[in-house]
Amino acid sequence: DRRAAQRLIKQLVVSLTGSIKSSDWMDKQTRTEALRKLNSITFELGSPSKPDKYEDVVKQDFASMMLAMWERSTMKEISRVGSEHTRTTWGMSPIEVNAYYSQEDNQVVLPAGMFQPPFFSADRLDALNFGGVGEVIGHELSHAFDDQGSKVDYQGRLRNWWTKPSRKRFEVMGDCLADLFSGFRPDDLNENANGRLTLGENLADLGGIKLAYN
Repeated sequence: DRRAAQRLIKQLVVSLTGSIKSSDWMDKQTRTEALRKLNSITFELGSPSKPDKYEDVVKQDFASMMLAMWERSTMKEISRVGSEHTRTTWGMSPIEVNAYYSQEDNQVVLPAGMFQPPFFSADRLDALNFGGVGEVIGHELSHAFDDQGSKVDYQGRLRNWWTKPSRKRFEVMGDCLADLFSGFRPDDLNENANGRLTLGENLADLGGIKLAYN
């Protein structure tokens, strides 16, 4: 249920808070800014507070209904050009089994589709939920501090909030991870992966697993 999901989110935020506070490679000024960003992250859970309505198109045949929905969605996006940005507009459907972190909003969006077996059930052990949707939530939280998310501050502004020494140490560790993944070669390809191009997702995957485990 919703309360169980919210409790899971809270525990993952606590896990990341502890990780930031214990990061001895990060100086006090940068650590303070990182915690400020973490504490400013908002969560959209389940469905948008102002969901789209399609009552007038669902009574059509399937093909016509899909075309009408795509047309409405396209026209809605066009109408937003030049208008003020709103944090209540989602980038995916509530039924999608997915999630995302928005840099400009400093927001994690968690659709209802994610909170069902095998990823989540309010009736099972917490450990199973942490290993399922917990890793996904941790993954999205980690994007706030990956190679790209770390360039944006707590208000979603492109701003360097790192001291030079802390940023340098962060980039050196990132280079190590990029080199590691650049050594991997999928069985069906004749060339290695490019760890630099996948760094953001690699950081988030490892970060999500660590946060969920802790």
